[in-house]
Amino acid sequence: MAWKKTFLRGSLRRGLPRKPRTLERAGQVNEPIFLTLDEVLRIHARSLAEHGGSDGTRDPGVVESALASAKNTFYYANGDLFEVAASYAFHLAESQAFIDGNKRTAVASSLVFLARNGVYVQPATWELYTAMIDVAEKKKSKTDLAELFRKYAND
Repeated sequence: MAWKKTFLRGSLRRGLPRKPRTLERAGQVNEPIFLTLDEVLRIHARSLAEHGGSDGTRDPGVVESALASAKNTFYYANGDLFEVAASYAFHLAESQAFIDGNKRTAVASSLVFLARNGVYVQPATWELYTAMIDVAEKKKSKTDLAELFRKYAND
């Protein structure tokens, strides 16, 4: 999980709360710290630098739409942090907005979002990998991803 440590280090680590949230508090958030378009694009660039692939987006509006879906999950569906993180992962992976690295960017973005909001998730790499493949193949839902994040959250 070297990629996880890399993403949580440096400029994206600014703004993380010092004390992690408990699982109980993860559902009682006033307002989370959402990811910006610039942050997701930096996560994508770092993923490509570490793992390879072609740079570029098919349509920047699709990335913005995925980010808006995560906010809508919180504001209109009363989603907790796990559901918002699942929305990031689901919509970024499913939309295929980037030329390469969609699933990697989706996973990293959701983990950065959770960490930034005080929830640290350490999912089994293989289970996370297969879950993201299933999302891309339309076999898993946002609810399935939220449950996966809940399952591996540090209490």
